[in-house]
Amino acid sequence: MEIKRRIEELLGSDRDRILIGIDGRAGSGKTTLARKLAEVFDCNVFHMDDFFLQGYQRTEERAKEVGGNVDYERFQKEVLLPLRKKETVWYRPFRCQTMELQEKVEMPFRRLNIIEGSYAQHPYFGDPYDLK
Repeated sequence: MEIKRRIEELLGSDRDRILIGIDGRAGSGKTTLARKLAEVFDCNVFHMDDFFLQGYQRTEERAKEVGGNVDYERFQKEVLLPLRKKETVWYRPFRCQTMELQEKVEMPFRRLNIIEGSYAQHPYFGDPYDLK
């Protein structure tokens, strides 16, 4: 598997933080790929589905944006910024069934981090990924 080889190359480098972005359409296998990689590598996996907008954030303007159902601001603040600083990530996953944020989740810093989901590579985030 080519992706495993590329990750092994990154792990063999002197990088102290590695971010992998897996983006694609619904049902394309993003979560399955992330899960399979997590079985092989010691890593954190973050799901963009945990960062959908809450009800009060869903405006007409936001709905017109590409990927406007994702809370990019919260993902940037709660996941990407702590990872850049090599800190533990604390976030509250969004659950579609209840349309609410759940209890806080703690993800201790790991060198390898996989971010999967539609719009994981949205331009709002710049280009934080070492592999995408």
